[in-house]
Amino acid sequence: NWGTSAAKTSSTYDQVTIALRAGFLYAMTGDDAYAAQARTIIAAQITHKDWANPKVKGLSLYMIGSRVALVYDLCHGAKSWDAAFSADV
Repeated sequence: NWGTSAAKTSSTYDQVTIALRAGFLYAMTGDDAYAAQARTIIAAQITHKDWANPKVKGLSLYMIGSRVALVYDLCHGAKSWDAAFSADV
């Protein structure tokens, strides 16, 4: 659902999908508001207790990690993605 707000879902899968959509929209429009939305979600994901946790099932980590990587590629260079944040991702 393209209209789903990140604030209305707690599902990690939904969150990273919303971030990916925002990253895509940033890449298509150049509107930094989309990159900022994606940054907020990605920042929460990479600081979550399950990020890079070897006890979490591999496919779950792959799905989240691959979307984080795609969002990084789509938003790299955006004003809201400063060098420090990009280095963290």
